[in-house]
Amino acid sequence: MTHGEGRSSGDQGQWRREPIAVVGIGCRLPGGVRSATDFWNLLDEGRDAIVDIPEDRWSRERYYEPERTPGKSRVQRGGFLTDPIDEFDAAFFGISPIEANSMDPQQRLLLEVAWESIEDAGLRAEDLEGSTTSVFTGGFTLDYGQMQFSPNPAEAPTVAAHTATGVVMTMLSNRISHAFDLLGPSMSVDTACSSSLVAIHLACQSIWNGESELALAGGVNLMLSPNFTVAASTGGFLSPTSTSRAFDAAANGYVRGEGAALVVLKPLARALADGDHVYATVLGTGVSQDGRTNGITVPNGESQRLAIESALASAHVSPASIDYVEAHGTGTPVGDPIEANALGVAYRGERAADRPLLIGSAKTNLGHLEAAAGVVGFIKSVLALAHRHVPRHLNLENLNSEIDLDDLRLRITTSPADLPVDGPIRAGVNSFGFGGTNAHVILESAPAPTDPEASPTTPDGSRRDGIAAILPLAARGDAALAALAGRYSDLVAAEDGTTALVRALAHRRSAHRQARLAVVTGSVAETVEALAAAAADMPHERVHTGTALDDARPLAFVYTGMGPQWWGMARGLLQHNSVFRAAVQECNAAITPRIGFSLVAELLADQQSSRMHESVVAQITNFAVQYGLTRLWESFGVRPDLIVGHSAGEVAAALAAGALSFDDAITVIVHRSRLQHLASGEGRLLAVALSEAEAGKIPEVADGTVELAAINSPDSVALVGSVSALEAIAARLEAYDVFARLVPGDVPYHSRGMDPLEAEVRSSLESLAPGCPRTPLYSTVTGARVAEDGSQPHDAEYWWRNIRRPVLFGAAADAMLADGAVTFVEIGPTAVLGRSIGETAAARAATAASVTSLRRDGDDAQSFAAALAQLWVRGIDVDWTPLAPRSAARALPGYPWQRARYWSEGESGRRDRLAKTVEPYLGNRTEGALPAWRRLLDGTAPRSLADHVVHGATLFPGAGFIEIAAEVARDEYDATSCTLVDVTFEAALLHRGGTYLVDTSLDAATGRITIHGRLPEASRWVRHASATLQPAPSVGTRIDVGVDPALDAVDQVELYRAFDRAGFSYGPSFQLLHDVRIGDGAATARIREVAEEPVADRAPILEPSVLDAAFQLLLPLALRRDETARLLPVGADRVVIHERPQGPLIVRATAHPDAGDPTRIAGDVTIATEDGRVVVEVEGFTVLVQSDATAPQRVGTDWVYEQTWEPQPADDGERRAATGTWLLLADDTGTAARLAERLTAAGGTPVLVPAGSVSDGAVPPGDRTALSDLLDRTVPGEGLRGIVHLWSLDRDHTSPADSLRWTAHDAVLSIVHLAAELDQREIAAPTYVVTAGAQPIGGAMSDRGLVQSSILGVGRVLHHELKGLESRLVDLDPEDVDGSIALLADELAISGSEEDQVAFRGGERLVARLYPSTRSGGRIPARMRADGAYLVTGGLGALGRLVLVSLAERGAGHVVVTSRSGLPPREEWDSLTDPTQRDAVRTVRAAEAAGASVHVVAVDVTDATALGAVLDLLLESGVPPLRGVIHSAGAVEDQILVRMTEEQVDRVVRPKVLGAWALHEATAGAPLDFFALFSSISAVIPSPGQGNYAAGNAFLDSLAHYRRARNLPGLSINWGPWDAGMIASLGLRELYGQRGIDLIEPETGMTLLGELLGSSEVQQGVVSAHWPTVVTNYALTPVLVAHLGRGDDDGGGDDGSVLDRLHAATPAERPSIAADGVRHTVSQVLRMAEEHIPDEEPLGRLGVDSMLATELRIRLEQHFGTAPTIAFLLDGATTVAGIGAELLHALDMTSHDAEVDDLAALLADLNDDAVAALLTGAETTDPTAEAPVD
Repeated sequence: MTHGEGRSSGDQGQWRREPIAVVGIGCRLPGGVRSATDFWNLLDEGRDAIVDIPEDRWSRERYYEPERTPGKSRVQRGGFLTDPIDEFDAAFFGISPIEANSMDPQQRLLLEVAWESIEDAGLRAEDLEGSTTSVFTGGFTLDYGQMQFSPNPAEAPTVAAHTATGVVMTMLSNRISHAFDLLGPSMSVDTACSSSLVAIHLACQSIWNGESELALAGGVNLMLSPNFTVAASTGGFLSPTSTSRAFDAAANGYVRGEGAALVVLKPLARALADGDHVYATVLGTGVSQDGRTNGITVPNGESQRLAIESALASAHVSPASIDYVEAHGTGTPVGDPIEANALGVAYRGERAADRPLLIGSAKTNLGHLEAAAGVVGFIKSVLALAHRHVPRHLNLENLNSEIDLDDLRLRITTSPADLPVDGPIRAGVNSFGFGGTNAHVILESAPAPTDPEASPTTPDGSRRDGIAAILPLAARGDAALAALAGRYSDLVAAEDGTTALVRALAHRRSAHRQARLAVVTGSVAETVEALAAAAADMPHERVHTGTALDDARPLAFVYTGMGPQWWGMARGLLQHNSVFRAAVQECNAAITPRIGFSLVAELLADQQSSRMHESVVAQITNFAVQYGLTRLWESFGVRPDLIVGHSAGEVAAALAAGALSFDDAITVIVHRSRLQHLASGEGRLLAVALSEAEAGKIPEVADGTVELAAINSPDSVALVGSVSALEAIAARLEAYDVFARLVPGDVPYHSRGMDPLEAEVRSSLESLAPGCPRTPLYSTVTGARVAEDGSQPHDAEYWWRNIRRPVLFGAAADAMLADGAVTFVEIGPTAVLGRSIGETAAARAATAASVTSLRRDGDDAQSFAAALAQLWVRGIDVDWTPLAPRSAARALPGYPWQRARYWSEGESGRRDRLAKTVEPYLGNRTEGALPAWRRLLDGTAPRSLADHVVHGATLFPGAGFIEIAAEVARDEYDATSCTLVDVTFEAALLHRGGTYLVDTSLDAATGRITIHGRLPEASRWVRHASATLQPAPSVGTRIDVGVDPALDAVDQVELYRAFDRAGFSYGPSFQLLHDVRIGDGAATARIREVAEEPVADRAPILEPSVLDAAFQLLLPLALRRDETARLLPVGADRVVIHERPQGPLIVRATAHPDAGDPTRIAGDVTIATEDGRVVVEVEGFTVLVQSDATAPQRVGTDWVYEQTWEPQPADDGERRAATGTWLLLADDTGTAARLAERLTAAGGTPVLVPAGSVSDGAVPPGDRTALSDLLDRTVPGEGLRGIVHLWSLDRDHTSPADSLRWTAHDAVLSIVHLAAELDQREIAAPTYVVTAGAQPIGGAMSDRGLVQSSILGVGRVLHHELKGLESRLVDLDPEDVDGSIALLADELAISGSEEDQVAFRGGERLVARLYPSTRSGGRIPARMRADGAYLVTGGLGALGRLVLVSLAERGAGHVVVTSRSGLPPREEWDSLTDPTQRDAVRTVRAAEAAGASVHVVAVDVTDATALGAVLDLLLESGVPPLRGVIHSAGAVEDQILVRMTEEQVDRVVRPKVLGAWALHEATAGAPLDFFALFSSISAVIPSPGQGNYAAGNAFLDSLAHYRRARNLPGLSINWGPWDAGMIASLGLRELYGQRGIDLIEPETGMTLLGELLGSSEVQQGVVSAHWPTVVTNYALTPVLVAHLGRGDDDGGGDDGSVLDRLHAATPAERPSIAADGVRHTVSQVLRMAEEHIPDEEPLGRLGVDSMLATELRIRLEQHFGTAPTIAFLLDGATTVAGIGAELLHALDMTSHDAEVDDLAALLADLNDDAVAALLTGAETTDPTAEAPVD
C-alpha cells in the first residue's frame, strides 16, 4: 500500500489532495522542553511540568487568594518555561538592542523557535529568502504591551520608537517573515485557545491553494504579568488546585501554560524528492464556530462535531480509520463531557467495540498553552505517529459521570498504548477557542523512508566517497560557535561514531553566519578532540575557523604549472572519489590512444616505477589531475569567478574557462608535453626570491646566458638555463641568504631551448577551434585578462608563445586582484603559488586568501576536505550533498543562543508585579508633586499582622500607623529618629486577607502626614490616621530599670487571657510582654525580641508588634476603671523615636490621672534597652472608652440638599365646582379682576377686596380689625368656597427699598391676621397665596419677586398649621401673568391635591421637591485673603463665634464682627464675669491667635445708614476692603400663627429683611468674593410655630438669587439645627434624633461652610435627617420631602419587604434572607455592586468608615426596623453575614417598634428649665439667632 491510500473500504472517495509533510519542529515548552526530542521524552516518561509561578513573573503572595476575589487569582502554579523569557539573541537576527527592548518576548521567542524549526527541517534559512514561504502564527494575550504603559499616570510610559511594532499581534507572524525574507502570506491568528491549530489549518490551505511552497505554522503564549491569570481566575476558568484533570470527575478548570511551537510544512511529494525527514503528514483540516450558546465561553458539541466531520471529509478518510485523537481536554466539568460526546458521535461510526478510539491530552502534562495549545497537541500527535506509541494521559482518577466511554467507543490512555506497527496510522487533533472557534486536523504517519546511500562511506562515517567528512558549524559570534562545538563534541561522543552526524548534515545545511568553524573529521576520538579544542578556543589541525566575508568572492581558480607534480599525487582521490576518478578516466580515454600509455597507470605507479619526472608524463597527468579537481570542486557547488593558469596549467585553465573544448585541450596538452619532452636534458629551471629587476642584474641573466622563465610575483622569478649556470647562481644567492631552488625536471621551459620546437608546435595545433572564455580568463602569456570577444584566441600562435615566452603570473595575478579577486584556490597536486599570490597582493596593499586543493604532505581525503573547510569558513558557499546526501537523521544540537536581557517596563508596574517594596509598612513612593507612598496590604504584608485581633476583627495596629510615619521620615529625610506629634487614629483598618490600599502623604511645609486607605474596587478613601513629623531631640534620655517593689507581678498567660476577655485576642506575634508588674496607675514589663520578616528592602524602624506591646501595658490600667468597656486607641500627643529598638527591651507605662472625662483614658509609655537607654517615648497615648450609650449615632445620610422644580400636569386631578363665594384679596393690576370673571363664568360669586385704607373701602393688610370687619360683612352663612390672596401682586411698581415695609411687615401680617380670623370663625376654606415671580425658578429673581418673597415662608407654615385651609402657594409666570390666570383658575378647581407649592412657567405647571444636592458648583473649600476684611453679622452669637474662628483659620487677615451691644474695652476683658461675654472674648482671642485682626463693632445692622458709616470708618482706619460678608444675625420667637402678634413678627422678620438689605446696599461697591446669608431649613421645609422666622429667611433666600441674577456674589445657606448654643447646653441631641434630625457638629458645619463659600451655588440646604422619622413627626406630610420619607427600597425588590420575607420564611431560610438584605443595604451605602460584597468580607476593607457606618446603621433600621450599634459595625463582626446574624438575634419577629409620639411626648422627658426655654424663646433653637452678650 502506498502512502496516502486508504486503509479500509470505509475511506471516503478515491481522490485526496496531496498530503502535506511535517518536516520540521521547533518548540519551547514547560518542563525544560527545547526540541521535539525533549517533548517526546517528557510525554513518554509521563512527566508533569506544572511548577510554582516563578518569582520573576509575579508575586504569588500579592496576587493569590484561595477564594475568588477581585484583583486576585486562585492559582499558584502553572506550566512555565524554565529559560529566562526576558533574554534574546538580538544580534543573531540583526535587531538592535533598542528595538529588541521594545519587542514582545513572544515575538522574540517565535523568531528563535522559527530558526530551530528550520534547522530541524534540515533547511538553510538563506535558501528560503525570497520564496513564497508563508507564516501563520496563533496569538492570544499581549502582556508585554500592557507593561509599556505604566499604571501610574505620573510615571512616563516606556513607549519608544519601536513600541508600535513591538507589542501588536500582527508582528507575531510578520516579524518572522521579515527576518527570513519570506514572501508568502503572513498572518497572526487570534481565536484564543484554538489559535495555533487554526493557524495550521490556514497554512495547509495556503499550500493546497498554491499560495505557498512552504509554511511555518504554530503559536505562542507567554505569561508575563498576572493580569490575564487574575481575569481568568475571576471568571472561574482556572483550576484552583492547578491540576489539569481532563475528563476527571474532579476537573475544576484549566492550568495556564506557556511556550511556543512551530512546524514546517511542505507538500509531501516535494519533501520526499528533497530527501526531507518527514515526521507525519496532514491529510485534512476543518474549522467551525459554536454560534450562540448559553454563554460565549460555553462550548457547542454539535459545532465541535461539525469541525471533525469537515476535517475527515477534507482528508477523504473514514472515522473508523483514525487510531488516536489528541483532545482539547481543558479539564472543565462542563467542557469535558461536551468534547468527549462530540468525539464519540463523530468517530464512533462503524468502529468495533474492541477497537475504541484512543484519546488523551497533553494539557495534563504541560497545562493549557492557550494560543499555542493547538500546535502542542498537533506535535504530540505527530510524534505519537512517528513512534507508533501514545503516551500516558495524566491525572485521571475518576471519570466524569457525564462521559460513557463504552457507548462512545472511546478509551482514555491512562496507560501508554502502542499503535499498529505496520501500515499507515492516523490521528486527529482537537482544539477549541473559548470564543467558540473549533479546529480539527487529520494526520497520517509518514511513508517509509528510502535509503539514499549511493556512494561508499567508511564504517565510522569519517569519510564519504574518498573525502573526509566535514562538520561545518556557523554562528553569529565566536562565543556561540564555541558553545555549538561543545554540543557537537558531546553528540559525537554519545553516538560513538560520526555516521549519524554525517547523515545529519543534510538536515543542517549550515547557514551563512559570520563566525564559522569546520572540522575535518577523523576517528571518533579525533573528532571529539577537535571539537573539544574548538569549544575551548584552542587551535587544532582538524579545525578550521574564520569569519565569513560578504565579499569572499570573486573566487579565482589558479591552475598550477610544472614543478609540483609528484609520483603519488591525487592517488587517494583517484582510488576513492567517484567524481575525480570519472574525470581522470575521461582524460585517460581521450589521451591514451594518442600517447601510447595509460595516464591512470602512471598516476597509480609506485615511486620506483613512476615516470613522473618525465615531462610528457608529468604534464599530461598534471592536466588530468587539474581536470578532475575542477569537476570535484563543481560537485561541491564551488565554481570560479576568475581563472588563471601557470604555464602548462593554462591548458586546464582554458578548458575550465571555456576557451578550449575538451578535445582541443587534450590536443594541446598532448602535443605540448610530447614536443617539450624532446628538449629534455637541455636545461633546468631555478626558482629564486628576487624581483625581476634584481634578477636582471645577475651577470648570467644580464649577458643572456640565463633567461627569465617566469615572473611569479614582485619578489619571485624563475630562471632557466644550463644546470651548471643555475647551480652557480644558486650558490651565490644562498650565500646571501636568498632563496634559490632548482625546479624538478630537465626541460628548459620558456627559453631559447624551445625554439627548435616552434614549427612543429604551430603545425600540430593549427587545427584548434578556440572559443570565447565563458568565465573571465587571465593569461600568463600577456599578464592580462583575455578578451571575451574572441579577439585573443587560444590558437596555435598563443600556445607557441605560452611555450616560449616567460610566464607572467605575477602580472596576471595583479590583474585579477585589480578586478577584485580575494580568494584563490590552487588547482594542482600541491601548494605552489600561494606565496606568489600573497606577495602580489601585499605589493598593492590588498589582502587575499589562498587555498590549495591538495597537499603533497597530506592525505587527499583530508587535504581536499581541508580546502573545502577553508573556503566555507571564509564565506564561499559549499554544497555539502556529496558528503551528506539528505536523509532521515536524528535531531542535532540546537543553536546556542547568545542571549542578553531586553526588558521594558515602568518601575511602578514592575514593583506592583513583583511586589517589590522598599519600606515594609509605608511601601513605595508614588510620583506626584507632594511626597506620597503606597502600600498594598495583601499577601506581601507582614504575616504577623494577622495576630492583631481586637473585638473579633483583625485590625491593623495603631502602632503600624506610627511605623508608617516613621518610615516617611526615613524615606524622605533619611532619618531613623524622629518625633511625631498630634498622632490621631481616625478610622480602624480591618485587615483580613485580600488586598487593601494604604496611601500615605506628607505635607512637607507643615510636616503633616496623613494615611488613607480603601479597597481596590471601592470608590471612597478612608482617612485612617494622621500625625505631624518633627525632628527628634538631639539629646537622649535614660531611665532607672530597677524593679519597683510597689508593683505586683502578673502571670503572662493570665494577662493575655484578661486581654482576650476584654476583646484583645492577640496571636503569638503580638504576645511579647513578659515579666509584667502592675500597680496603681503604673506598670512595667519586658518585651520579647522578635524575628524580622523580610517583606521589603528595609526592616521596620519600630516594629509594630513591639510598640503595640508597649501600648498593651496600658490596657490593665484602663480595664481597672471599666472591665466591660470597649477600648479603642484614638491617638497620642507625642511619640519620640530615638533609635531603632533592638534586642531585649523594657517598657514602662503610666496612666494619666482621671481628667473627668469618662470616655477617655490616657497614659505615657517608655521603651528602653536593658541598660536604661530610652529608645522610644510615647506621651498622651489615648484610648476611647466606648459604649452604646456614649457613642453618638447619626441618623441622616446626606448633608446638603437643594430645591428643584419639576413638571406635574394638573390634567388628572379631580375638579370641584366653583359655585359659592370666593374672597379675593385683590391686587390693583387686574389679575384679581380677570380671575373674578372666570370664577363668575364658572358659577362662583367672587368678592374683591383691595388692599388700602378703610375709607376707600379697602383693607389695610396689617389691620386685623379691618380684616375682621370685612369677613363679618362678606362671609355668607354657608361659608366661603375659597380665599385667594393676591395683594402681593401690587408690588411691581416700586423699588425693593420702598417696598420693604410690605416684605418685612404687611405681607407677613396679612397672612397672620387672616389665619387668626379664619381660625376664630372656624372657617375652613381652601386658601391660595398668589405671587408672581417670587419663586427663584431657573435662577430668575426680579425686584417684584424679591419684595414678595417673605410671604412664601409664612405661607408654607400656614399650610401645616391650619390643615383645614388646604393652603397652597401659587406663583404666576412673571413673563406671562395674563396667561397664568387661566392656569390659576384651573388650580382653584383642583381638589384633593397634596401639593402646597405650585408655579407656572411657560404654560407648564411645576411643583417643588427637595433632593440631595448635586453640588454642581464645586466643593473646593474657600481660602480667605490675608489682605482682605470679612464682615460677620451676629458674630458673637453661638454660630457667629464658630464662623469668626473658622475665617481666621482659613487665612482671613481682618474680621469685622457686628453685635448689637459689642464688647467692653479690651482692658476689661480679663475681669469679665458674664459667661456669654467671656465666651465671646475667648473666641476673639482664638481668631487673633490664628492670625486675624478682629474688629468688634456695636451696630444695628438693620440701620443702613449706621452700618455704612461704620464700614467707612473702618476703611479710613486702614482696614482693607471687604472681601466677604456673612450675615448670621437673627432672632427666633416661635409662635403659632393664630397667636402671633405684630411685635413678634417685627422682632423676627425685620432684622432678617432690613439687615440683609442694608448689607446689600452698604457693600455695593466692595470687591466681594462671597455674600453669604445664614438662612434656615425652616424657610424651605415648613416648621409649625415658626411662620415669622420662615418669612424672614425666605427673603434671605430670594436676596441671594436676586444678587446672583445681577452678577453679584450671593449664597443662602438653609442651615439645620446646630449642636451649639442652647441646643447643646440643654442636651437636646436625643430629642432631635428622635425627631429624625441630626445636629450639625461645629467641625462638620465649618467644613461644609468652607466648601459652600468656595462654590458657585446660590441656595443650599444643610441638614442631616432620617426622613421617614421626620415625615412621621408631621401631622401633615410636607410633599416637598415626602419622597425622601419613603426612602430606598427595602432591599427585597418587588417581592415584599425584607421583614415580610423574614416573617414568611422558615428559621433555616432566614439567615440567607437577612444576609441578602444586609448586602443590598451595604451596596446602597457604598454605591457598589452587590456581587462585589461577599458574605465574609470585613466591611472596613470595603471602605466603611465611621461616617458610612452611621449611614449603614440608618438604612439597616429603615429596612429591618432595628440596627446594630455603631460600635458593633466598626469593631465587631463587621461582615454581611455577621450583621445579618446580629439582626436576627435582636429582631422580635412578633412585635413592632412603637411609633414616635408627638412633640409633647418628647418634651415630657425634658426638665422644666429646658421646656420653659423652648417655649418662651428665651434663646432660640436656631443657631442663626444672635445671643445677647451684655
